[in-house]
Amino acid sequence: MPPTETGIILLAGLIIFSGHFVKGVSGFGSALFAVPLLMLILDAKFVIPVFLIFDFMSGAILVIANWRSIHRQLLLLLLCGLLVGTSIGTWMLLSFGHELLKRILGVLIIGWSVVNIVQVGEKTRSNPAAGDNPNKLYWAPFSGFLGGALGAMFSVNGPPIIIYLSGVIERKQIFRATLYGIFFADACYKMVLFTANHLLNTQVLRFALLMAPFLVAGTFAGSWLQEFINQEVFKKLVAFILLVTGVILLL
Repeated sequence: MPPTETGIILLAGLIIFSGHFVKGVSGFGSALFAVPLLMLILDAKFVIPVFLIFDFMSGAILVIANWRSIHRQLLLLLLCGLLVGTSIGTWMLLSFGHELLKRILGVLIIGWSVVNIVQVGEKTRSNPAAGDNPNKLYWAPFSGFLGGALGAMFSVNGPPIIIYLSGVIERKQIFRATLYGIFFADACYKMVLFTANHLLNTQVLRFALLMAPFLVAGTFAGSWLQEFINQEVFKKLVAFILLVTGVILLL
């Protein structure tokens, strides 16, 4: 059920603003930051469909703008696993209770946070192009499967797919465009699954529209301020906040 108390609505708006501020600064991570915090005050079966609407709207714009740069072969290989993973993740979202989902996400968030906190000062390495190592193509369906399952359960489909694509695509434009393509395809498929299973309804749509101004404000603020913020310090701060959130989710 959507929140009715003004305080909860404003707090949810602040969290969504913060999540998209993080995305504006770092380029990704809105759901990774905001969903765990929202699950402390709202039910998972309400939060995840709200973020699906956000992903669908932003994904449509990004795919149209970057269509020509999408790596078609990798997109299809990722989709092979993603469709299966998204179906299984949707079933788990429907079958598991809120408390169990909170604890599963808490474990995942703690693991991600610890890895990012200990990786201080690691320099970005150049990656081989997709065609340089054909064996890496075989990992695409597996990465898509993990991303689809996590995306359906928690709206956090990014990490497995980002890690995989960063290892097989060298050109930044192709990397980003392919990422946008797979995320939008996942959002379209989840729209069908969530609607069929009554997770996506008018209450979710109304709340998503109510939160849209916070989303836009956070994205613009983060995009404007990213030039003045130390990226490494910012990422460690986000990781620390998520570590604390993950512990709270387990309690």
